[in-house]
Amino acid sequence: MALDCMPLAITQTAAYIRERRPRCSVWQYREEMEQSRASRTSLLRRDVPLPSRDAEASNSGPEGPDGARAFEDYIVALRSFSFDATLLWLEEYGRLDEVQERFVHGLCTTFPTGHFENWPTCRALFPHAKGAAEQKPTSRSALLEWATVMYRSVWYALEQGELIDALAMATSSMTARLEELGEEDKETSWSSAIVANAYLSQGRLKEAEELQVKVMEASSRVLGEKHPTR
Repeated sequence: MALDCMPLAITQTAAYIRERRPRCSVWQYREEMEQSRASRTSLLRRDVPLPSRDAEASNSGPEGPDGARAFEDYIVALRSFSFDATLLWLEEYGRLDEVQERFVHGLCTTFPTGHFENWPTCRALFPHAKGAAEQKPTSRSALLEWATVMYRSVWYALEQGELIDALAMATSSMTARLEELGEEDKETSWSSAIVANAYLSQGRLKEAEELQVKVMEASSRVLGEKHPTR
């Protein structure tokens, strides 16, 4: 399936850039594509036939600036857009939710906690977790697994100093668990606490303190004032 979609992205992306040249460089195209997912899917839907091929076939192989660096930029761009083409294909055939849930489940079962001994695995999976952060599932079970992936990713991101990603993922995890589990669930408390840690890592002491107080209050309501863990 993915192999069928990748040539589509390469063909349509390259053909679009070639047709628009010199008014559209690969860098301008990338900038437009990064503005929103609507822009990406709109451009990928566009059929741009080339004279050297059959009218029903698409072409690849745009001319670009000289040099290895420029060539690598093309490759990075096309690989990125092949992912968007895959998403578009899945949407059109009604399989996007199914594939997203399988992907999230796979991450949830393989992404470990952020302990030092797990860093090699975390490092390999972290880019996939960042990709998953942009594809929030709709079903409850998948959403809770997604929140777990975000939570474990934050742990690793904080250890690596990836503070912006850490806060974004922590907030996503906390919000999903609040919606599905409620404020007093222990997993919601864990996510809230790691958001507070993300705030602390950025020097946002007031926001961290306010959230820590909320976590303690929720814990008190669940465990009681004299619980030994308090």
